[in-house]
Amino acid sequence: MIDCSVIFIGINCKNNFEKCIKNFRKGNPVKELIYVDSSDDDTADVAKQYFDKVVVTRRIGVGTARNAGLDVATGKYICYVGIDNIMEDNSIANMIAYLLEKDCTAVSLKTLIYTPKDYLGKALNIYRNKFTEGYKDALGTPILYRAEILKKYRFKNMVYNDDGDLFDRMIKDGNKFAISKEICYEFSTTSWKETITRWRRYGLGDCEFYYHNLSHAGIPRKLRSFMHPFMTDIIKVFFANNIFKFLYALPFLSLVTVNRYIGWAKAAKTVKEMIANHHSLDMGEREKTVKKLLSH
Repeated sequence: MIDCSVIFIGINCKNNFEKCIKNFRKGNPVKELIYVDSSDDDTADVAKQYFDKVVVTRRIGVGTARNAGLDVATGKYICYVGIDNIMEDNSIANMIAYLLEKDCTAVSLKTLIYTPKDYLGKALNIYRNKFTEGYKDALGTPILYRAEILKKYRFKNMVYNDDGDLFDRMIKDGNKFAISKEICYEFSTTSWKETITRWRRYGLGDCEFYYHNLSHAGIPRKLRSFMHPFMTDIIKVFFANNIFKFLYALPFLSLVTVNRYIGWAKAAKTVKEMIANHHSLDMGEREKTVKKLLSH
């Protein structure tokens, strides 16, 4: 049994449990599986059939939901996994071994769409080729932490950039992060509308991080933050693929990068007002604000 608490966070996702959790338990025998739920249906009740612990929260932000799972976790390691992720056998053990080998605070793995059949799925996988093995400044889900260190820093209750803020604080104290050799597959499908919305949410997170953390930073640091969407969504993808794959995905990359900046621009006024007024929205207010900002 691996001394790891694996935390899943979801909303109205009971139909994913059968495929995701049974597969996970079979190949990754861990100390406990925890589910943090903010649903408005019976997902929490169904979850009790699959998880060792179920925590019910209001929709008060991803960072707060992650902390809710962290607060009940007892493992030496903490791993956050998407509810639509299919992890291969022994992934958790291999991630821990890689974390120890690289002397890191956290490690993640590359996530790919399983057997994509359309342009969008293929372009997304080309985009994700930028997540190469080795040391990184930030990581995505699934992600595994040393529990003792994560509980020291915890997540802030930010709308969409809770992990970016966490990495920034950890890096300042010398913590290291890396992507391991493992691969995780995502079985859910996505649409163009969902993809555009996702990248506008990324833009909201970029905006939130910028105004929360860089209001007093120098011009070079502010410029680096502003250039981040272009660098991470186009330049890094260019260097991670051959020219033919990059050109194939370029229409997709251009679209999502533009929409990331649109999300940033639409959020700027609202985020600045929230910070100036020291106002923290509950999740209901947040969702109303986000829907308004993300409207096409």
